[in-house]
Amino acid sequence: ADYKIWLWDLTQSAPREVVNGEILLNNVDNKGTRKLKLIIGTEEFVEDHKQENKILPEKFVLEQNFPNPFNPTTTIRYVIPSEQAVTIKIYNILGEEIIALFESSKKTAGFHTVNWNGTNKLGHIMPSGIYLYSLETKSFKTMKKMILKNHR
Repeated sequence: ADYKIWLWDLTQSAPREVVNGEILLNNVDNKGTRKLKLIIGTEEFVEDHKQENKILPEKFVLEQNFPNPFNPTTTIRYVIPSEQAVTIKIYNILGEEIIALFESSKKTAGFHTVNWNGTNKLGHIMPSGIYLYSLETKSFKTMKKMILKNHR
């Protein structure tokens, strides 16, 4: 339970965390071979490997959540190029804040994931619809949309 699993795409210098047995590889083409490296260990071990292999991102990225549409939980992946305070919030389509998944939380440079279970800050289940999620730091802000489809 304390172990993380990462699959590094060494061809594109893009590490991906294995979440629930799934790996999302972007921009996959069949024009050549890809060199991959599997790392399994504690979070500290994985962080040491990132430093050792100098596999650190150069820019901010907020990826599309998956699955999308989702019910009841979705995963949001994001990338930060240096250690800094990060805020991730969920908003309804009117721009009203639903929940802060974390606010001004210090994160290391690298590739991160966070889950949202479709509830607001009071723990109430949100209705089906389009929601927005944002990644914000002192020097960067971006937003994407996602769809919650409740089957209740």
